Amino acid sequence: MKTLTIEGDNCFNADIVPYKRLWFAVLQQAISDVLNETTTETAKAYVVDFFLDKTNGVGTFNWICDFVDLNPEYVLKNVRRLYMKNIENKKRIEKTIIKNKKKRDMIEQGLGKLIIDENDKIKFVFTEKYKRLQNKLEKEDGLFGSNSEGKTCHQGSGDGGEE
Repeated sequence: MKTLTIEGDNCFNADIVPYKRLWFAVLQQAISDVLNETTTETAKAYVVDFFLDKTNGVGTFNWICDFVDLNPEYVLKNVRRLYMKNIENKKRIEKTIIKNKKKRDMIEQGLGKLIIDENDKIKFVFTEKYKRLQNKLEKEDGLFGSNSEGKTCHQGSGDGGEE
């Protein structure tokens, strides 16, 4: 029996038969929908109902877990853990935004965003909108970042910094 996890790309493991990969992908999508901020509240409610349904019919949460050799309690425990981590990270980001007015203003204008990197650190990064605006202004006679002596001041790589 092949053990699958709920995180990562394990449903694409070549050792797992295609029909199990399909149902595992369905389960991963449901988890992603619950954790994704852009999922509508209505869609999230449907997914939560899917997780809480205790029946064993084809396509139900319990049926899929059994079919792909996952313990449903284990999956739910980890979904709850990931959901709570998302909430904690969101609170950390909101607290950082409140503390820094310049970054808050840039975020409100769509010019920057805060992310949590692989080391669990909050970082400010410039968005593509900011980079396009910067490039446009640089092309217009070097207006972006020029000083009184006509020298251009570079604003850095745009990768932000730690909070």
